[in-house]
Amino acid sequence: MTSVRRGFAFLASGSIVGQGLGVVLSPVLAAIYTPDDFGVFAVVSGLTAIVVVIACFRLDWAIPLPKSAAEARQLLSMSLVLALLISGTLVLSYPLTSRLTELLWPEVPGGFWIVAVTGVLVFVTAAVGALSQYATRERAYSLMGSRNALQGIGTVVGQTLLGVLGAPLGLVWGAIVGRLMGVRRFLVELDLRDLSFRRVDFALIREYRQFPLLFTPSAIVNVVGVQIFVLSLPKLYGLDAAGQFAMASRVVLVPVVIVSTACSQLFLGELSRYVADAKGVRMDFFWKWSIILTFGSLLVVAGGFTVAPWLVATFLGDAWVSVQWMCRPLSISAGALLLAAPVSMTWTVGRNGVINVVWDLARLAAMGYVIFLCASSALSLEEAV
Repeated sequence: MTSVRRGFAFLASGSIVGQGLGVVLSPVLAAIYTPDDFGVFAVVSGLTAIVVVIACFRLDWAIPLPKSAAEARQLLSMSLVLALLISGTLVLSYPLTSRLTELLWPEVPGGFWIVAVTGVLVFVTAAVGALSQYATRERAYSLMGSRNALQGIGTVVGQTLLGVLGAPLGLVWGAIVGRLMGVRRFLVELDLRDLSFRRVDFALIREYRQFPLLFTPSAIVNVVGVQIFVLSLPKLYGLDAAGQFAMASRVVLVPVVIVSTACSQLFLGELSRYVADAKGVRMDFFWKWSIILTFGSLLVVAGGFTVAPWLVATFLGDAWVSVQWMCRPLSISAGALLLAAPVSMTWTVGRNGVINVVWDLARLAAMGYVIFLCASSALSLEEAV
């Protein structure tokens, strides 16, 4: 077995174990939590996804690219410091941000705690992302696979136990527990003893300036284009609708996102090595992975239209009836996401930030038009999804 295939096997198996348990225990979580609880979780997750993009100013994306291990470590340390500063600022500004969340989502309870828990989730999510990029550089695919499994297991077990204990925001705190277990796994296995947090390498920032200057705006537009629909659901259709969408995403979209991320990390690691060795971008490698992922995306869509609705109807109960039909359109999104992974990573390695920005602006415009139609034309929830 080649190193690439072996790496994919490690990453995929870890993702399947972690996310598979989450899908299997979805009926348990559906019995413990209400759709409104999942709606709050969807809002916090959406806000976190947006802030995480800013947290490291995309310097974490550059970690696999330098030839020098010292430069990669410096990028990692700067990414972690930036993530801590951004998340800390979010928590400390809670008088303003909590008021803003109350205005935008009056149905979401929590006030200060929503802002605080979002700040914590932002930091641990950004830390996992930065450490994953360093592990990608080191081609530590078995470590990344075990981290995927451990984080997924920690998340669902934490959410279940906190729900049984009646803890407020149990879904969010459970997600934090899972990510902390992922961070710990990286810190134990990666040799980061000489990581320095006392110096800012401005020359290194200038060398990779495309990432904060171009890839960060592109990523913001990208994630807003994805999350704006989720964040608008409580306002347009209520917390219950947002919770139904979050559960459907958990069943169909989230597992594919994890697998897609694993594929992207492997693709990025291998392609970055070729570029660092001055061999250029290997298009044969790109097309090979694109063909493989095309078959994977077709399987995802087929499963979303056939198996997923049946599983939801059988195991989740009547309170989650909207999840059944939501699985079908979400499976199309999941298949497209899987198929797009090599394209996105090729642009990243080639530092084609302008193309990323244009592409993401087009998607944001399309999503904005959909939300406009929802607000102005009184579309049903099914038509909106």
